[in-house]
Amino acid sequence: MANEAITLEHLGIEVQTPENFVFHNEGYMSFSSFLDSICLNRFGRRATYREMMSYSLARFDGAYFDYEIEKSGQKTKHAHIFVSTEIEHLSPLNLFTYGHEETHLILNNIPHGKNLLKKLLETGTNTGGFEEITNEETLADLGGFACLHSKKIPIGDLQNSQWHDFLEQGKKFEMLEKPEYIEALDFWTKR
Repeated sequence: MANEAITLEHLGIEVQTPENFVFHNEGYMSFSSFLDSICLNRFGRRATYREMMSYSLARFDGAYFDYEIEKSGQKTKHAHIFVSTEIEHLSPLNLFTYGHEETHLILNNIPHGKNLLKKLLETGTNTGGFEEITNEETLADLGGFACLHSKKIPIGDLQNSQWHDFLEQGKKFEMLEKPEYIEALDFWTKR
């Protein structure tokens, strides 16, 4: 399977995928449907009750998941992202989440993915100290902020109604208390 160009709509970029790679943008769906989609592709069956229950207490606004399938001695890596239907109509949280998940895809599959993320961030913030950030969730949150910035949503401007909406929506999903989110926001706004 040859390299293929894929468009990451929310980050606003096109990237070349590695050899033997398949990207599945599942779009908006429930987590149980996402898990079903992965199991159907990976195992040829729907998710089991046990698999569903292992995630039943977790709340997902989106997710990135990858695995390899071997056929005829050749391994193919599959990467899936989704964003929950629960936030489909909650803009700008849905945009941030899509940017976050697309960033996981870049970091885990695209050669020099962290350098590509740095270039995206340079359009909206000073990237001094970026190399010191190693936590993937923090980096993915920075991708979410890059998405918001590309949509002209001023990050950190408490007078802006879209930023205010984002903060209110984030409270409902308890993301504002996550250390990775706080680190990413501090990096973006203090530069």
